[in-house]
Amino acid sequence: MMLGVGAIPSVILAVGVLAMPESPRWLVMRGRLGDAIKVLNKTSDSKEEAQLRLAHINSQFDRTLFI
Repeated sequence: MMLGVGAIPSVILAVGVLAMPESPRWLVMRGRLGDAIKVLNKTSDSKEEAQLRLAHINSQFDRTLFI
């Protein structure tokens, strides 16, 4: 019984991690801009904010490092 009760938070955390979207920064770094825009649109208040955040992320990466 005690072992089962202790496993409940771990199971909840595992399910939460599976439902969490990928990082837009990681997606941009891998060249997956379309996926990054989708995630930013879901997590931003407006499409304009999502575009600003994408522009900021893009400005931080030197594309020649990842080709």
